[in-house]
Amino acid sequence: MHRAGALRTGDAERSAHKKGDEIKNMQPWVTGPAEISEHGLSLLETDSDKNRRLAMIAIDNSVELAIKTYLGLPKRITGLLITRKEYAEISESFPRLLDALEKHYEGKLEGLDLGAILLLQVRNYPCL
Repeated sequence: MHRAGALRTGDAERSAHKKGDEIKNMQPWVTGPAEISEHGLSLLETDSDKNRRLAMIAIDNSVELAIKTYLGLPKRITGLLITRKEYAEISESFPRLLDALEKHYEGKLEGLDLGAILLLQVRNYPCL
């Protein structure tokens, strides 16, 4: 193997190991969405239309999974009081999940554009 290629491979392995360590240090409910996001981002390392589409779907899925999981956690963890009935209703659609975030985190989502997140979802799944 060419020496520069070996260096790149070693760098990639170290980077992947570091990312794995970062995921291990996260709250347990975050690891699944983080792994999916990491996979989506890794797809972008090879530039192709197919990889960009798959990366967008993986990242979109990880965002939705993270929101669903967080809103479904017990009150002692999140400080939120969401009944099972309300959770079942908001889990039915991505726009409802974003509405729930706005409702329960009013004033705490500074710098996060939920409208942009919703547009990504609509672009991926125009049937919403």
